[in-house]
Amino acid sequence: MDVAEEVVHDLDMPEDLKSQIFGEPPAKVNIPRMAKYAEDLITIINSTGLCIRPPSHRSLGPDFYARTLSAILGYPFTAEEVLEAAVKIWNLQHQFNVREGENLDEYVFPQRFYKEPLPFQGGIRPPLSYQNIKETVQQYFMARGWEF
Repeated sequence: MDVAEEVVHDLDMPEDLKSQIFGEPPAKVNIPRMAKYAEDLITIINSTGLCIRPPSHRSLGPDFYARTLSAILGYPFTAEEVLEAAVKIWNLQHQFNVREGENLDEYVFPQRFYKEPLPFQGGIRPPLSYQNIKETVQQYFMARGWEF
């Protein structure tokens, strides 16, 4: 998936994450790393009780939420600290799920997604590749620091 450099520039996202997700210079989106970041950002928003709608505008990210928490609580939060809190929440959720029996084999789509063409606005795409999905999930686990 291609990405415009000006779009990446305007994101409220730590620069090191921009490089990891979009490359240097920005060219393509690393889907597993972007999924992790998006989950972490939504977790920050959910954990603060703030409105979840603004991220669709790409204008509010970890820096905004760190500044907001700092103003509300009187403690100087950084973007890195709020992202780390989100990572800890995801890791706790994952540990709980693994303890309850979840495993890598459950990270699949229904079988019909691998057998039937997928209609979309503008045509039909071939069925998903089980191997590509498996590799993407493994890359996602690596981005999260989880074993698979």
